Amino acid sequence: MLDSILLVLILGCEIAFWVVLFLGMFARYVIGWPKFGLYCLYSIPLIDVLLFIVTVVDLRSGTTATFFHGLAAAYIGFSIIFGHGLIRWADERFAHRFANGPKPQAPPSVGWGNIKYELILFAKALLACAITFVLVRVMIWMVNDEDKILSLYMWDNMVKVLAFFWLVFGPGYSLLFRLNKKEEDIK
Repeated sequence: MLDSILLVLILGCEIAFWVVLFLGMFARYVIGWPKFGLYCLYSIPLIDVLLFIVTVVDLRSGTTATFFHGLAAAYIGFSIIFGHGLIRWADERFAHRFANGPKPQAPPSVGWGNIKYELILFAKALLACAITFVLVRVMIWMVNDEDKILSLYMWDNMVKVLAFFWLVFGPGYSLLFRLNKKEEDIK
């Protein structure tokens, strides 16, 4: 039962991220309330803080850790690293669409530029995995009961597998299939 509540909370935080992001962009560019829009955007990290607090309170109350406690840590880690870029991505598109801003630049899709772009994303993924690892370790330390934290140890391997697949399907794929291509070949 508690697993499903935590899963719903994680999904709710993801939905809240996009709703608050859209609300901030809508306020800034469509209805002309830039300060309110900025307040919305600045409140986005509070969603992660809420998720972390609820997860820690749940664990501290004696709940046996589950896969979803680790998933909450992963959500927070990836949100910390990739959240700002998603906000910038949305801001560029809203500014272009509603405020005559410049057309957003697409990342390079071929050649060394694409490989560099993919390597930067991979480095960010490694940072997100590291944050996830640290948050899981904090949870393990806080609970300090081996019987209640066994499922958290699986996240050691989960972040390694995630990093491996990101390397293979990000920079690895680009190196093998996009290095010597031309832009026209991809389209």
